[in-house]
Amino acid sequence: MYFESILYYGDDSISFSHSPPKSFEDLGLNLIVNSIKNTWSGYDVERLWYSPPRRIEDALYRQEVFSDLEIPGVLAAIKGFVDLFGEVISKIQYAEKHLPGYQQEGIFLDAVLTYCEAVSTLLDSLSEAPLRSRGLLAFREYLRDYVDSEGFKRLKSEAEDIASEISSLSFCMEIKGLTITIYKSCEGEDYSISLKRLFNRFKPSNNESNVTEPKWRLSRYRGHVEDAILNLVAKIYKEPFKMLSQFYQKNRDFMDAVILQFYHEIQFYLSYLSFIAPLRKAGLPFTLPRLKKEGGEEYCLDCFDLVLATRLLEEGKRVITNDFRITPKKKIIVVTGPNSGGKTTFARMIGQIYYLARLGVPIPGRDAQLFFVDSVYTHFPQGENVENMISRLEEDLVAVKQILDRVTPRSIIILNELFSSTTSYDATRLGRKIIERINKIGSRCVYVTFIDELARLEYVESYVAQVSPDDPKIRTYKILRRPPSGLTYAKLIAKRYRLTYEDVISRVT
Repeated sequence: MYFESILYYGDDSISFSHSPPKSFEDLGLNLIVNSIKNTWSGYDVERLWYSPPRRIEDALYRQEVFSDLEIPGVLAAIKGFVDLFGEVISKIQYAEKHLPGYQQEGIFLDAVLTYCEAVSTLLDSLSEAPLRSRGLLAFREYLRDYVDSEGFKRLKSEAEDIASEISSLSFCMEIKGLTITIYKSCEGEDYSISLKRLFNRFKPSNNESNVTEPKWRLSRYRGHVEDAILNLVAKIYKEPFKMLSQFYQKNRDFMDAVILQFYHEIQFYLSYLSFIAPLRKAGLPFTLPRLKKEGGEEYCLDCFDLVLATRLLEEGKRVITNDFRITPKKKIIVVTGPNSGGKTTFARMIGQIYYLARLGVPIPGRDAQLFFVDSVYTHFPQGENVENMISRLEEDLVAVKQILDRVTPRSIIILNELFSSTTSYDATRLGRKIIERINKIGSRCVYVTFIDELARLEYVESYVAQVSPDDPKIRTYKILRRPPSGLTYAKLIAKRYRLTYEDVISRVT
């Protein structure tokens, strides 16, 4: 059975980036990657997150796998496989780096047995699962053929036979001063049981131990004394140790390359599911968006900023969800409203969602239909660049020019608070020209601004950050699709401080 990848569907032109795209930090995705790295050490998370698929087929292929991982028992089975396989790699690396001779060969034998257990157990767990994804179905068939192959059967059988042979060996050890003597048969009292009982009292409990070593390493301590003892035992039992050495030399490359690749690639799924698990547990929705190759209505309901939600959850707070909608005639969203009302978060959220959709992962939201964009471009101004003597206005113009030179009708652009360093008149003129250019290109765009006039353009959809109707100082962080309402905020503030026309007249008459 042929199996190529659990991440890509027949794409022979895959290329990876080892540096993040410009939009990565603006969207806060670097914080997600850093969090995953801290939990999944040894997993090359950056390469995959920096290089989202270029084809919608790959994103849909991944979505299918995520759906299968929701089947009861499937996720647990694959997690168990990854844990055991990681133990195999850990054992081999530790043995090759730290252990000599028979100690190294013994750990290698143990690693082979663990590998066989991991592969066989995973196949047993997946055999009856109602899988639907092309990826896991193909891998299950590959696994079935592999486990049924003569090579795997021979590897497992030989490993079990040698392990059984060595574990059945018995010998006596006599220690006099610095001299150790090994005997095949024993005479006199066996002190091993009483010694074990004596030293068990000094063994820390699970709660007391601060040791971070893997369990297998704690149970199989190796040292130079034991190495010397093993060499002495091998002189008495030559044949079993000869078999062990021959097995080690013959099977150095025992791991199947396809299964090893699956072990590395499946961690993309497991690490992301692990990251969003606390948010799901808190009741926040995630969904696999319906991805489109062509135009049409795009939307996401009850969506939220993934990074903000994670931070608020740690603080015991809950994130506010919002909706957005993009139509073929109005692909540009202009967001206005009071400062600190959630406008930037709303824009960043939309950028996150389109980027995550490209990756093929569940996005934060209850329901979504999205276009499969070719790129997510962002510009979130950082203020004056004193070192390079570049003004905020010049920085904005240069950044937007670079984006407009590269953007396509299949892209989305997130622009936050452009031209806030200049006059309202100039910001309006420049903003209008940029929005007109984006509309002509046909790109999707979210444009956060303090200029209400830009939200009144006929080909623009206006979204407004809301405040409490009773107190305009209170931000609700809800962003609603409606005409710009700066005047409404002014009236609310005037009403709160009794400065409306009616209030003033009532006091002077």
